[in-house]
Amino acid sequence: MKSRYIRPYSKREKKAMGETAERQTRRSLEKVQWVMIVALNDALGVGEERFLRVFDRYTELLEEYGGFEADEVADEILSRRVKQILPKSFTKLYQE
Repeated sequence: MKSRYIRPYSKREKKAMGETAERQTRRSLEKVQWVMIVALNDALGVGEERFLRVFDRYTELLEEYGGFEADEVADEILSRRVKQILPKSFTKLYQE
C-alpha cells in the first residue's frame, strides 16, 4: 500500500486563496444587493432618491453593527430588529 504525501500550502498560497475567497464573497454579496435593488424597485417602486437615502442609512447601520460585533451582541441586536420588522416571517438570523 502506497502512502500519499500531500504538501502543505505555503504562506503565499494561503494568502492567494484567502484573497480569492474574499474577492468572490464580495462579488456574490454585490450581486445579491443588486438583485435586491431590482426587486424593491419592481415591487415597491423605490427610485433613485429613496435608494440613495437607503444607502446612507445602510452605511450607518454597518458601522453600528461593527461596534456591536466588538461586544459580541451584534447578531442578537440585528435579529431583534428584523423580528420587529417581520414578526410573522422571521425565525432566526442563521438557518443551520
